[in-house]
Amino acid sequence: MVNDFLKIFSDSWMKFKSAVPSYDKAHYSKQVEAVLRCSNPEFGFS
Repeated sequence: MVNDFLKIFSDSWMKFKSAVPSYDKAHYSKQVEAVLRCSNPEFGFS
């Protein structure tokens, strides 16, 4: 089952960064990548 939150987050992150350039920073991208990997068994599914 796909987590709806992660799907929306994944699909919208690039558009959001374009719309709100202050979030287009490495710090935020690193955090978003961590959230998106959270549901992946390769990265220790949690």
